[in-house]
Amino acid sequence: ASTEELKSAQNYLQGAFPISLQNRYVTAQQYFLGILRGLDRDFIDDYTKRLMAVDLGRFNAAVKKHFKLSEMKVVISGDLKELGPVLKKAGLIYEVHSAKDYL
Repeated sequence: ASTEELKSAQNYLQGAFPISLQNRYVTAQQYFLGILRGLDRDFIDDYTKRLMAVDLGRFNAAVKKHFKLSEMKVVISGDLKELGPVLKKAGLIYEVHSAKDYL
């Protein structure tokens, strides 16, 4: 990832975090789940500071450790006539499934 991509992700998560705590029940749930997972009691208050402290080296190291990029899949929904040539041009391997397979 690039520094720009990391900053974009941090800004997104920083903005989404308060939305995830919109009511007291969800806030209480997140707090107690964090405590059960061994986080400090003030982890909610420190979230933004800790998030923004992540640097590119630590981020890339975490991705290498926890993500198997060669096994990741992306789901794309759309018109195969339009998407197929674009995916082929990009050298991406893809499978075609019908929505009926998942209903």
